[in-house]
Amino acid sequence: MSVIGGRKFTLGLLYIILGFATILTAVFEAPEHIAAVAAGCVSLAPGVGAIIWGNVQEHRTKNGGGP
Repeated sequence: MSVIGGRKFTLGLLYIILGFATILTAVFEAPEHIAAVAAGCVSLAPGVGAIIWGNVQEHRTKNGGGP
């Protein structure tokens, strides 16, 4: 794994872990606010998508661009 890919993976993993920690905190602190939990789940999706998109673009660049 390259240094750039490693940093990106580490940052993505940290993003996911902290996102889930925030969701779990919301569940245990105020379980009646289920909308906050749903918002936390929705907020994780774009971040994970951006990490995956960045990895795909890095792979395409290293391997000749692709279609």
